[in-house]
Amino acid sequence: GNLWEDRDIDVDHKTTEWTPQHDLYSDRESFIIGLEHQRNLIKSLSSEIPVDVIYIPGNHDTIRLQALSDAMHLYFSWTNNVHVDREPMSRKYMRRGNTTIGRQHGDGIKNKQIPLTMMQETRIGKHNYMYQWHVHQKKKEEFGNIIIETLGSPAFASDWESSNWRTQRGKLEWQLFDKNKWKIAEFIQ
Repeated sequence: GNLWEDRDIDVDHKTTEWTPQHDLYSDRESFIIGLEHQRNLIKSLSSEIPVDVIYIPGNHDTIRLQALSDAMHLYFSWTNNVHVDREPMSRKYMRRGNTTIGRQHGDGIKNKQIPLTMMQETRIGKHNYMYQWHVHQKKKEEFGNIIIETLGSPAFASDWESSNWRTQRGKLEWQLFDKNKWKIAEFIQ
């Protein structure tokens, strides 16, 4: 669910949710790779524009993601151009003009429950989006003025996904919002 997808793995090679994993690198090596990748990406972006970095724990990476978000918070605490939201909440919202943008991992709530949950947790706008990534497959649903988009994974299909007939090539996605309008562009690489 992040630009760097990692998992908390125990000695039996299972995540915190007991999903079997086959990793190429040790826990420390994969953490350092992810840390350096995110640091370099955020540095590059923040040299041009203000950057909000929002971390949301998933169902397999809670421990490492908290460590990564704490490290990024400490690294960028010296700059006013980068804000790191490292609170371990399952859903987060930001408001830009008359648009509300929500993010969640997506494993704890059904899509049809999202509109009511958004209205209870935040002030919704004229245009409302909830982005999630739990199922790793690109999908879009609309409920009135609330659009729910499930993003694809930046990682290639895992062994489990491949064995369940899900194949995918890793893709990164960006959404561009105008502060006075709504989503004006989407980029998929």
